[in-house]
Amino acid sequence: YPVIYWHHGMNCHESNDQFPAAILDRGIRDGKVPPLIMVYPNGGGRTFYCDSVDGSALSETMIVKEFIPHVDATYRTVATREGRALQGMSMGGFGVLKLAFKHPELYSSVVAFAGGDLDADQLETRAPELLQRMFGGDKAKFAAETPMALAKARADTIKLPIRMIVGTKDFLLEHNRRLHAVLEELKIPHEYEEIPDIAHNLPALAKHEGTRTLEFAAKAFGK
Repeated sequence: YPVIYWHHGMNCHESNDQFPAAILDRGIRDGKVPPLIMVYPNGGGRTFYCDSVDGSALSETMIVKEFIPHVDATYRTVATREGRALQGMSMGGFGVLKLAFKHPELYSSVVAFAGGDLDADQLETRAPELLQRMFGGDKAKFAAETPMALAKARADTIKLPIRMIVGTKDFLLEHNRRLHAVLEELKIPHEYEEIPDIAHNLPALAKHEGTRTLEFAAKAFGK
């Protein structure tokens, strides 16, 4: 079976910030998406899916080198990039874009729910302890891990389908718009949608999307 890897947001974990399983079940039963597996890794509540400079938190390494191989070894997966998709919300939206841009050989598509692209100055203002703990207080180290920086550095290698969705009342709206503009400037094909009157709210975004993001992933499976 193909696999969608769903990545949770900040201050959350694999059990309290999930794309609704009922929508996936309905999509499969209605024949809109093929039978597939959705898994929810715990990337750490405040990591931005990065490895810390001191090695105490290895979110990216865990997912790429341990979690994916574990899932492939444990379940009947399509154990190639053609059978893997990335999706996530908020910090998870940031994380899936980062992982997709950094490891395009591993994934066939990516969808970011209200992810956007915080810059280092904003991270220092919003979460100075995170900047210190994960990046040793070095804003340049965080900046190098952002989807925007990775898109600029690796534009010629980013070929997978990309979809970004964000509500017009989301506090990350401008961050999404900025990343969308950069992807357009770099001529990296992607879908971008602003959803009216929705704030930073996964249940509301998921209800609006229904099976659309699942169908988006399904179209890329096998390619």
